[in-house]
Amino acid sequence: IKAMSGKVHVSGLSGEPYMVSAVSGSVNLESISVESLDAGTVSGSIDLAGISAEKLNAHSVSGSNHCNGFDSEKALLSTVSGSLKAHGNAEKFKINTVSGTASLSVDQCPVKAEMSSVSGSLKIYLPENSGFTADYSSTSGSFGCDFDVSVKADGKRKKSGRATYGNGECKIDLHTTSGSMSVLRS
Repeated sequence: IKAMSGKVHVSGLSGEPYMVSAVSGSVNLESISVESLDAGTVSGSIDLAGISAEKLNAHSVSGSNHCNGFDSEKALLSTVSGSLKAHGNAEKFKINTVSGTASLSVDQCPVKAEMSSVSGSLKIYLPENSGFTADYSSTSGSFGCDFDVSVKADGKRKKSGRATYGNGECKIDLHTTSGSMSVLRS
């Protein structure tokens, strides 16, 4: 499904892979269960709710990207200058922004979560869990954590390092140039 402008609203799809895109309009998808879903906009917003897909790819250039209530094996979520806010579960996450902020909240710890930004802040909200290892690096951004972690910081400025909680099983990678990075309790 492709649209140049205007709102695209799709509800209740199931089955094969689907691709939904809009240039200057918004994309609103809900109650969808598919093998894979690729949703994108250039200047409009993306709003996803109740999505089940083995592979979920939601991307925007200047619009916001909001994904709520999804289950996926692999979730690829990105925006260039818009905000990204996601609440859902996946085995593997890859989240990218350039200047927009990114916030990920999960109900269960993923196997791996990779988050990167140039100047936007990164936040991942985790429930109480048996453990995670957060590798973080930034040129000038700071790292913070709500959990009682053991931190091994690198270098004089301590802008990169590794924070370990519990058994360290869940792997989290956080990378920014100037944005802050946080691992928070949900």
